[in-house]
Amino acid sequence: MTRWLVIAGASALAFVAALILWFPLSAALALTGARDQGLDWSRAAGTIWNGSIQDAELQRRRLGDIEVSLRFWPLLTGRVSLDAGLAAPGLFGSGVITLGPGDRLAVTGASLRADLARAEGIDPRLRGRPGSFTLDLDRVVFNEAGCVEAAGQAWTDALTHGDPRADWRGPPLTGPAVCEGEDLVVRLDGDDGEGEYRVLARMGADRALTVTARVRSQERSLRAFLPLLGFQRDEDVYVYAWPREGA
Repeated sequence: MTRWLVIAGASALAFVAALILWFPLSAALALTGARDQGLDWSRAAGTIWNGSIQDAELQRRRLGDIEVSLRFWPLLTGRVSLDAGLAAPGLFGSGVITLGPGDRLAVTGASLRADLARAEGIDPRLRGRPGSFTLDLDRVVFNEAGCVEAAGQAWTDALTHGDPRADWRGPPLTGPAVCEGEDLVVRLDGDDGEGEYRVLARMGADRALTVTARVRSQERSLRAFLPLLGFQRDEDVYVYAWPREGA
């Protein structure tokens, strides 16, 4: 009798596993209300075991193509865990996405690399300028309200390439990724002895991204050049904001 119970249990587990592993990715996205959360796409193909989301957009900002692959063993503990990869012009990313109890979404071991000269969806005033940006997230956790836990590091060399119109080169910028209230925030700071540079990127619970930057410098060529990039003078500080108000 025990033997038959074991066989029946194993068969039932295999059947349930097959249903899960071969569940269409498009149906899974519909069930989770992904579009209501601001995620859109042109086509979802394959299954949650091995599928792809093509031409993905988040809050109308292009992400690119996303490949997903379900991890089986976390299912046995009531968690859905996916290996995800992102590819778009000038943008590459990877990480593990886990859905757990209480509508918690965790991203772990994530890495994002951007070639700023090729990446889409950035401010047209900055498009085509050389430089790279990296974001390494050890862990970030969201719930329905927003960011609840984050640990990571960001870096960019965008300023080190300078600009021939200004005869100027700036320092690399580095800083942490943390939660501030319900927002995920990345702070980048740099100082070259002649100026101070601060960048703040913020993603709120609505998945909308905003970027602000502040530059304080006595370098005349730089001060003349910053307005060409959209900076506005506020006393002795030049301030940049994206998206622009009213844009």
